[in-house]
Amino acid sequence: MLVRITTLSVVIALVAVSSAWAQAQAQPPKLNYLDQIIDLTELIPPPPPTNSEAQRDDLAAVIIMQEQRTDAQIKRAIDNVLSI
Repeated sequence: MLVRITTLSVVIALVAVSSAWAQAQAQPPKLNYLDQIIDLTELIPPPPPTNSEAQRDDLAAVIIMQEQRTDAQIKRAIDNVLSI
């Protein structure tokens, strides 16, 4: 009985060590599917200039959207962590 327990312990230890060694040898996983990281500042325009008509229009649009959002949208915004 002691031989079986010892053999089982050795097998488990060898499997764990070989698994850890294989993971250490593997390349770290890529977190994106592209070959390069995209600079979003090149895709998204800058905000409108301070105290301009465009800024006032932008802020007015944001306030309108805030006033028209539903309770489900508010709950989703609070509960979820969204990321690009």
